[in-house]
Amino acid sequence: TRVTAEVQAGMRRFEALLPQLQQLPRAQFDPIAQQAQRLHERFVALQQRGTQLGADGRGPMQPQAEQEYLSEMRPFVTDLSAFVAGLEQAVGAPAQGAPPATQPAAASGSGTGYNPLDDLELRRLGKA
Repeated sequence: TRVTAEVQAGMRRFEALLPQLQQLPRAQFDPIAQQAQRLHERFVALQQRGTQLGADGRGPMQPQAEQEYLSEMRPFVTDLSAFVAGLEQAVGAPAQGAPPATQPAAASGSGTGYNPLDDLELRRLGKA
């Protein structure tokens, strides 16, 4: 799904930055590693939630459960994208199709700012 693709793209972008990040002084690297760990823990919890809602790959998720899961994934995808875009900017790496992470609310986890899932929802509703 598009959600999965967005998460995988964000994780690939982060992994591509690891060699540069690991060369940072410990005082700069540790907060980045802590934030990455928090994002990882959120992702694991979201995977478990998706399984509870029926996103286990054995069949289609019920529409109501799918909407619930998308609403839970939306802030994560936004935060992951903002986190990686900020790191790319900090280390001078070119952003790979990422929206700019210039809105503080997106980085703080409030779920505002660019949201790639909005495109998915519009397509599902036949409005895009």
